[in-house]
Amino acid sequence: MSDDARPIVLLASAAHAHAAEIVRAALVRSFSADATRVRDFGAPTEPEAAAVAIAPPESAADELAAFAREGRKLLLLGPLGPRVSELAGLAGTAPARVDEAETFAPARLETPFDASPARLVWHGLDSALPARAFCRFDFEQEWNHQPHGRILVGDTPWSLWTAPDAGAALEVARVEVAGDARGVAATRLDAPDASTLWIGRPVGPVDGLDWTVVERFFSDHRADELPCWPSWLDSPPGHDGAATFRLDCDEAVASARPLFERYRERGVPVSLALLAGLDFSGEDRRLVADVLAAGGTVLSHSLRHLPDWGANLEEARAEACGSRERLETLFPEAAPVRYAVSPFHRNPSHAILAVSETYDALVTGIVANDPECLIGRAGVLPFAEAPLVSHSQQNMLHGDCWARQKGSARAWIESFGVHRRADALFGYLDHPFSERYAYGWADESQRIAAHDELLDEILGCEKPWLPSQGQALGHLVCRSRARLRLDPKGRPRALAPEGGPFAVRFAGAATAV
Repeated sequence: MSDDARPIVLLASAAHAHAAEIVRAALVRSFSADATRVRDFGAPTEPEAAAVAIAPPESAADELAAFAREGRKLLLLGPLGPRVSELAGLAGTAPARVDEAETFAPARLETPFDASPARLVWHGLDSALPARAFCRFDFEQEWNHQPHGRILVGDTPWSLWTAPDAGAALEVARVEVAGDARGVAATRLDAPDASTLWIGRPVGPVDGLDWTVVERFFSDHRADELPCWPSWLDSPPGHDGAATFRLDCDEAVASARPLFERYRERGVPVSLALLAGLDFSGEDRRLVADVLAAGGTVLSHSLRHLPDWGANLEEARAEACGSRERLETLFPEAAPVRYAVSPFHRNPSHAILAVSETYDALVTGIVANDPECLIGRAGVLPFAEAPLVSHSQQNMLHGDCWARQKGSARAWIESFGVHRRADALFGYLDHPFSERYAYGWADESQRIAAHDELLDEILGCEKPWLPSQGQALGHLVCRSRARLRLDPKGRPRALAPEGGPFAVRFAGAATAV
């Protein structure tokens, strides 16, 4: 494949430009920036090996049919008209047969978590996340420890369309409501010289680790017959699990000393997201110094912990820049402070712009806020002026959640397992205690026992990758700047200005590049 070729073309009309930017960024996160180009239906074609089409109009049926006849792969997303439906082996699609009440997760404190009756269930494909509720919360209506966002009803990029049956195709996902099948949500149709995957959501599963369905379709499926393209894995080569832990320090930094000491005993680095406007005591400073000496990282948690980094771009710029300047002045051994964690985990467009001007990466993405910032595979964010790298971390080891789990780390262990299956980095967090708030923990010994249970699972991997938050984000930033290529013998290679080695999935196996 020549240097100017793009193996995957994203096709979308102007009416679906918003969804197209979300999907474009997801393809870049998985396959690298050089792998993807975007064009409208009917524009001149290039020698692409695969195509992704968002809500293709009926007028594109002949173009897509010709594409699928030429030994290539085709991913169709969202609603399909009758003619395009035939390319997927379907008779047609319609909005999913669920009502709003069935997609909502009512609070029931007697259950381990809150989940909607409606679920998307994968089968017949290699999905790291076999099933996802349309909506799930582990803590209030804010955090979902399973790695996915919400599926909506109505006509939105986050909604789902279904077919009554799979027709000539293989059903690979369906909608279920309390065990009752409500339609087919994804199919795959294989022909001798092509393969067509349909997922009935305009943005696909970009907000969950079931995004591996898309990655493995393009990287693995029929590797001996159809073109494949490598997809990034989050860990460096040779690891079988990856986790990074941080403390979001809104106050009372030094109170995290006992938890830090336990992690240090077990050889796992702790990182601190510091609210720069705090009045740091001597004990606070000593903890920061010990964290850094033990391999941890200091991240910015803004200057004043304002919602949305502030009410406007000017205020957000002051928060982002002022926080970095103060942290580097107070803790010169932590400089440069290149990474940030959003206060309240909220990231409107003005905040993303301000952060991208000051930092290389932003930890963000929870189910309650800004769905475009909740991403399955780590990497660049959509709608960002600069190539800001992000990693979604929905796992908060919280005492209230621990109590709902009857004193078990099961929810976090299950989430770590999903991340392992996706070859994705598992990020989780806790907070220092304060006189004001103990985050639901009865005492320090209870909290340390919970962390030990999760650490036992993580350290039980044969060769886990246990980076600090800064090491993890640094690896992801370097990876985002690398270019994926196939050499003349069809082997994946990475051209990287810095960092590495990196790992990719290609033809069903993980390999170093």
